[in-house]
Formats: sequence, structure tokens, C-alpha cells
Amino acid sequence: MINNSALVGQYFNCGMSSALAIFLLIVSTLVSLGVFAIFVAVLVDFIETKGRVKKKVEKKSLVATFSMTLFFVLMYLLIRLNIGFIRIDNINLNIVLIAVGLILFILGVIVNIAGRIKLGRNWSNQVRIYEGHKLVCGGVFSLVRHPLYASLIWMFIGAALIYGNVGVLIGAIVVFIPAMRYRAKIEEKYLSGEFSEYTKYRENVAMFFPVVEKLLVAPKTLKIDKKAIVFCRLMTVVLLVLSYTLSEKLIVVLVFALFVLSTATTIKYAPSVMLYNLIFGRLLKRNEVEIDTAAIRFAQGLGSLLLFLSLLNFYYYDNESVAWIVVSIVGVSTLFGASGLCIGARIYYYLHKRELI
Repeated sequence: MINNSALVGQYFNCGMSSALAIFLLIVSTLVSLGVFAIFVAVLVDFIETKGRVKKKVEKKSLVATFSMTLFFVLMYLLIRLNIGFIRIDNINLNIVLIAVGLILFILGVIVNIAGRIKLGRNWSNQVRIYEGHKLVCGGVFSLVRHPLYASLIWMFIGAALIYGNVGVLIGAIVVFIPAMRYRAKIEEKYLSGEFSEYTKYRENVAMFFPVVEKLLVAPKTLKIDKKAIVFCRLMTVVLLVLSYTLSEKLIVVLVFALFVLSTATTIKYAPSVMLYNLIFGRLLKRNEVEIDTAAIRFAQGLGSLLLFLSLLNFYYYDNESVAWIVVSIVGVSTLFGASGLCIGARIYYYLHKRELI
């Protein structure tokens, strides 16, 4: 998949030892073999399912083998051309990132091939329910509901860590994961209609990330004090205005950390909301409103992503003007949220209505 120079280039002029060079060569070779194995497995799937009689249940999707292959090519070009590459001069840190990335990548390859073997002739390039279609819940399907898609996500994240490429990481998070979720949602709609037991299976097994999704599980709606939400958002705006006024990047780092924590725990357990409850919770009358946790998480996640991009421009690209523009966008949208118009939630509902997420 990737030439060795893209990986070895991370250590140019860093005093790379012969042992480290051999390690990097092995890593790059394993990545190439892994990608080759996936493409061979896909080819076998096409051959095995060619001409199979299928039911009328069929849904064409733009997210299929061809579009996934295009994404592979895009990721290859980003790495090959060093677009989005971040140089880390600490060799030990690089080795740790490469090792973690390699584990993720190899795990992805194993789960992908194991999933294809378990799925057998039930596999299809498009969303289809075949005659005699069987619901597969065992093997790697007991780990995640969509091992073929999940494994590809793991592989891309692993490749981003191996090659130190933030472009690949952002592409996987912003483009590939939503695309896989869109495809998975279509499949689940038809599987739920065909198999009554699928609903229970879906409730008990994660979609892509078995450990993370279990930790982040939350009810569809939560009741929270409306004033706490307003306080949370106004506090964010104040911190961002303060960061701009003082030209203090570390305040942006703090806000980014708060956004990430809010996304992970839902806004009910956001640090600023907990602070409000501690100070004002017993003094002011509560006015609880019901919030959609998925929408609020999407909004917080979008804010986290934008702030991450601003930090990249601050600390890596050394482009403070662009960074402050992004920070301003987050600040303005958060101010709208404090007034009752959550732009991130509106985007979520728009995408959800069109089954894009």
C-alpha cells in the first residue's frame, strides 16, 4: 500500500539505528500485505456471490466497494505525498504510535477477513436480502454488528498513527466513519424487517467500536436544567473571547478539552454544567428540559473537531489568522446555542432526516 520511504522519512536526520530501520521496514511490509489480503478477500467475495439468486429486497447505495476503494486510493495519496504528515522528533513517541497503529491495523485485517468468512455467501456489494438469507451473529459478529466496516475504520486509524498523518485521521473520522454508518443504517433497516431477533442483537452489540460504544452509551433523551445549558455555553463563549483578547492559545486547549469531555459524557455531565449545579443548583429554581443526546453529542463533537483544527493551525501550521477564524466560528455558533438556536443540532437533524447519520 505505502512505500517504505513514507515511514522511514519520519526519522530523517534523527539518528535512526539499523534496528529501527528494520522495524520500520517490517511495519511497512505488514501494512502492504494487509491491504493486499483485503483486496484478495473482496475479489473472492465477488466471485462466490456472482449469479446468486436474490430476493426483491435490494437497495442501491453510493457507499459500496467502488467508493470504498476510492477512499483507499485517497488515503494512499495523502500518505505517499505527505499531505497532512506531522513530524514528531521524539523517536520513542513515534515508536509507540507506530506500534499502537500497527496493532489496530492488523486487528482490522484479521477481523475483516474473519467477518467475510463468517458471512460467506450472504455478502453483497449492495444492500440485499437473499433467498435463504441467514442472520449471522456469531464469531466476529458477536464483537461488532458490522465487522467489515468497523475493521476498515480501525485500519485507517491505524495507518494514520503509523504514518503520522493527521489528514488520514481526519478523513477517516469526518468522511469514512459517517459513510460507513450511513451504509450500516440502511442494512439494519432491512435486516430488522426480515429478522425479528435483529432488534435485540442490535441493542446488545456495538456497531463499530465495542469498548468505546459501551462506555459512551446513554439514553436517547436526558432531562437537564435549561439554565445549566445556557451557563455552559456562555462560559464557553467567555473563555473563547478571553483567549482571543489575551491571544492565549492555552485557553483554546482548555475549551477543546471541555468539548471533548462533554461529547464523551453527554452535556449532563459536562464540567461546566456540573460547576453550575454545584454553585447555583440549590439556589435557583430548576427548569428542566428534555434534550436529544445524539444531537447534542453531534454538536459538541463538531465543536471539538473545529477546535482541533484551530489547534493544528496554532501549533503545527503556524497560521494564527486561520486558527482564530475557526475559534471565532465556534464562539459565534456557541453563542447562538446559548440563545436557543443550536446550529450543530440543526445540522444533525438535517443529516439524520436524510439518513446520512
